[in-house]
Amino acid sequence: MREDNLRGAEPEISLAVRSEFKSYLEHLSKDLSEEVRQYPTPIARCDEQLTKLIEQRGQAFQLLHRIGDSGQAEAKLTRRQLLAAVKDFLATPDFDHSNASEKTIRLHLRTALAALESQRIAIREIIPTAPPSIVLLNTI
Repeated sequence: MREDNLRGAEPEISLAVRSEFKSYLEHLSKDLSEEVRQYPTPIARCDEQLTKLIEQRGQAFQLLHRIGDSGQAEAKLTRRQLLAAVKDFLATPDFDHSNASEKTIRLHLRTALAALESQRIAIREIIPTAPPSIVLLNTI
């Protein structure tokens, strides 16, 4: 009976962490847009700081779009899409090393991913992915 309940269960990131991530990206996108808008002029072509701000803003907007901005219902976001966006975010360098909010969200996301991995391992131990006979047939 327990096995039947777990077959369809796939671990996922909690709604609270998901909402925190989305909120962080919304604020980050707005802050970076404002920084770019307020950037002092004239701007030299070789201005690396502005280039970095624009790249970071693009990354933040892209991640926000991937996890579902205001035009997309969160229910349409698949677990895989969310996990891919979270992993991509964690793989990027910090947007602001001194930002406590960013450090907190990164910690929460890393903790959530570690918990998911533990849940996946526990589920795999209870429910084997394929019977040995099927695995042997697929290797022939």
